[in-house]
Amino acid sequence: MSAVRKIHRRSPLAKKMSEPGGIMVEEALSRAEVGLAGHRDEAMATIRQRLARLEFLASGRQAETTQEVYVVAEAMLDLAGFFDTGPLHAAVSSLCDITDYMLHVKRWNWEAVTLHVTAMRLILEGGCRDDEASRTLLSGLVSLDGHLRHGRPAGG
Repeated sequence: MSAVRKIHRRSPLAKKMSEPGGIMVEEALSRAEVGLAGHRDEAMATIRQRLARLEFLASGRQAETTQEVYVVAEAMLDLAGFFDTGPLHAAVSSLCDITDYMLHVKRWNWEAVTLHVTAMRLILEGGCRDDEASRTLLSGLVSLDGHLRHGRPAGG
């Protein structure tokens, strides 16, 4: 009868992890935050440009631009997610959800887009602060979403 032998192999990652050096997680996170903060102004400028594009599309109300509304909002959402934009991120996410829904059911509502874009502008100009005004705006967007999806009256 033969004996069972266990052979333990160390993966390249395990070998690297056991080598001295590197930095602590807290230090890595701190460095990442500092690096990200250096791009905030540029990112906020891009967010403002995308919001201006959404305002233009909402004012034009052209049927052929409905897909672009979603594309611009989605790009804005991705960027807003990297920075602390709080209620702005939530409002953009709501616009993405509602435009995706409207495209899917082929029932477009420009007023819903305009309300989202207006709320986003107010939140952005208010410094993206999580305050009573932004919470009221977000609550209104949730109500609008329910109205469009389920036929519930706005505000209820």
